[in-house]
Amino acid sequence: MFDPKRRLRLTFILAAAVIFLVGIVGCGAPAEEEPAPEETDQEEAVAEGVEDVPEEAWTEEEAEVEKEPETEEPSLAVDDWQNPTGISEIVDNFAEMRWTWSRVKNGEETDSSEIYYRYEGRETVNGTETQLLVFAVDGEEYKIWVDENAEAVQAELQGQVVPGQLVDSAIDSVVSTIFWPYWSFEQYGFNKALVQSTPGVDLSIISVENQDFDGSSAEVTRMQVNLSPPAIPEGQAGTATWAVGDFGDLQMLVEWDWTEAVGDGDLAITYSLTKLVPR
Repeated sequence: MFDPKRRLRLTFILAAAVIFLVGIVGCGAPAEEEPAPEETDQEEAVAEGVEDVPEEAWTEEEAEVEKEPETEEPSLAVDDWQNPTGISEIVDNFAEMRWTWSRVKNGEETDSSEIYYRYEGRETVNGTETQLLVFAVDGEEYKIWVDENAEAVQAELQGQVVPGQLVDSAIDSVVSTIFWPYWSFEQYGFNKALVQSTPGVDLSIISVENQDFDGSSAEVTRMQVNLSPPAIPEGQAGTATWAVGDFGDLQMLVEWDWTEAVGDGDLAITYSLTKLVPR
């Protein structure tokens, strides 16, 4: 490997020797001067203090430099995030969806729900143009008519029609149950942690694969996540698996598996999207 310091010392020694010989010859008879050897590109570069010399100027051995292969960290593109946290997001983007979530404590399931959603189309209710949304929570059907601002105009719960002035309070608990997995994810700001470094969130991509969702397909990126304060409340810590589906026109959470140590046991919460048909 080329050593510029060593070459510099050789250059100085050579120059000193030439000066010494010229002095000796100058004391004797005049002699025909021989042209001084031209400096090589390498010597000129050293003398001028130039570090970057074109590769062709070095010998093959000196130019050989081992380079570590460049590795590109996997990245997650989230340019049209559409996690449905409420009625306005779901009516604007989705025609049909189905998902499940469950809570398991110390190995025993304590709570679970299967949510089904379907967009039924437009109807006129009491002179107002509305869109009809149908939800089924564990098989029990709920109908909600919303206006152009996604505000509830009327609802039908357990076969009973609820008028506009009462509909908001009547559907609050239903809406909370329906959108809980998405709302929780956004409430903690985990959507931002997908694309930027976030204190308390340590994530790494473990797989990227195509997956079918019974009506559409997506490129699904799964991540292993370690969570701790300040990303979650003090005294809590746990591990999670997040999966984000890229459906082309939108991205959203398609799986969430969270495990937390609780006392001598543990608490696991899971969510999984099984069907999606965009509008």
